[in-house]
Amino acid sequence: MVEPTTMDAAPTHGPVTPCVIGVAGVRAREELERGVPLAIGRSASSGIQVDDAAVSRLHATLTWDGARVLLEDHGSRNGTLLGEARIEGRVEVRGGQVITIGPARLVVVIPPRQAPTTRTTGTAMDHANALADRAAQCDLSVLILGETGAGKEVLARRIHRASRRSAGPFAAVNCGSIPETLAESILFGHEKGAFTGALATKAGVFEATQGGTLFLDEIGELPAAHQARLLRVLEERVVRRVGGLRDVPVDVRVIAATHRDLDREVARGQFRRDLLYRIDVLRIRVPPLRERLDELPELVPALLSELGADAPAGPNEEVISLLRGQAFPGNVRELRNVLARALALSESGRLDAAAVAAALPDGALDRPASELRGQVASAEREAIERALEATGGNQTHAARKLGISRRALLYKMQRYGLGRANERNRT
Repeated sequence: MVEPTTMDAAPTHGPVTPCVIGVAGVRAREELERGVPLAIGRSASSGIQVDDAAVSRLHATLTWDGARVLLEDHGSRNGTLLGEARIEGRVEVRGGQVITIGPARLVVVIPPRQAPTTRTTGTAMDHANALADRAAQCDLSVLILGETGAGKEVLARRIHRASRRSAGPFAAVNCGSIPETLAESILFGHEKGAFTGALATKAGVFEATQGGTLFLDEIGELPAAHQARLLRVLEERVVRRVGGLRDVPVDVRVIAATHRDLDREVARGQFRRDLLYRIDVLRIRVPPLRERLDELPELVPALLSELGADAPAGPNEEVISLLRGQAFPGNVRELRNVLARALALSESGRLDAAAVAAALPDGALDRPASELRGQVASAEREAIERALEATGGNQTHAARKLGISRRALLYKMQRYGLGRANERNRT
């Protein structure tokens, strides 16, 4: 049985070379580059070996002539399918078409020609984005691996936007947050009267995402019973609503994601091996933020824009330096929260080093950043004390003098232990 493998990164420029994904790797691509027919069959000498009784020793070949990919069946016993049709002789394969040979499903991807870039080294996220762009050219299932908050859904949306399904809907479901009693209804729908509270027939997310992409986040959290039903949907492309008597065809591309090691979960009996094979056709790993700190100068302005803040013309070196000292166990999601907190604490309403230092979690700083934060806190406390003294303890007037809201002043007074001293002056 041929198992899927991770795709290799696509080149950003240079000669356009097709690659076969699903079961092939570097050897297959190298043979195509040299113009050598790539043999597919049961023989161990094949460029792509499919060890199954339904496959002939030399079943078919793929050839790249510099402009076209040609697929030829060599009189195999059980035939070769291109899409849904059995081929005869040699035919041209378009990018994204599915080739079926016995139990193996292959996709030939022809990367678009791109102009050379000035960037000579790619970042860890560039690699993931390159794989995502290649995955968008076909319609097979994708499994995205990465820590919580690393940006798995962002990558799934990127694949959807660049795919032929971009005009269709995109739906995201967190399998870890679905109540077990409602999982079947949410995923597959239900008929009226199927259970207490089912007052009307309702389509599940598979039906609601017809023609589009369904992102199943944290699929490793899905209970075993629902794993079996999901497997049936992926195999047969039909759903049956809870309480229903008929199957409803669905045309949905599934992109799954998890922070778990699903291979280990399979070994422990917590995840179905056959379901893993179905969702793990194309695998992409999203690196954690601690491996992508070089991207902070581009990432910070993008997140500020999402937060509705004015992005600085260029990266603030002090801010970037502070952020580089963080471990960010919550990844991009945590960084976004830090920036949001810093904007709320900033007196100017803009991102600056003082606000970022105040927004960072305690104990997360390296020594130089910790010293800076202490200096900032000391200066801020003194400024508040002076303002309160100058206004006779009137918090409203003191806040106005400091150029911040009274609510922000109260927060800072509580943080610096200044609340009790001014308990009687809350007007």
